[in-house]
Amino acid sequence: MTRSNPSACDTDGNQIYTAIDSFFVARVVVRADSGFDFHDHVDPVIVAHATGDGTLSGFDASKIARKAALLDEPDVPDLPAGILAALAAAGSADPGVDILDALNNQQAPSQA
Repeated sequence: MTRSNPSACDTDGNQIYTAIDSFFVARVVVRADSGFDFHDHVDPVIVAHATGDGTLSGFDASKIARKAALLDEPDVPDLPAGILAALAAAGSADPGVDILDALNNQQAPSQA
């Protein structure tokens, strides 16, 4: 299936495929949600139908979950290369931030 939007299936709009994307699809499928907050005025079928059958189902959620797990899933488009390369360089899709380390490494202002 060909898509015009390279970040389709990215239901939360964070430019990373994660289990959350498939979770949001599953919530729409069971009618716990009516759509995706990031794509507020777009039909969820347009955003996340990975199967190409014009409907939204658990199969779409499954395909997005596979892509998030870095498995081969040709029906879910690859995200732009710059995003994945940056994540690979960082070593994680969820980089940690240690506020205490950052504060401890600050230099005290010099007093004249």
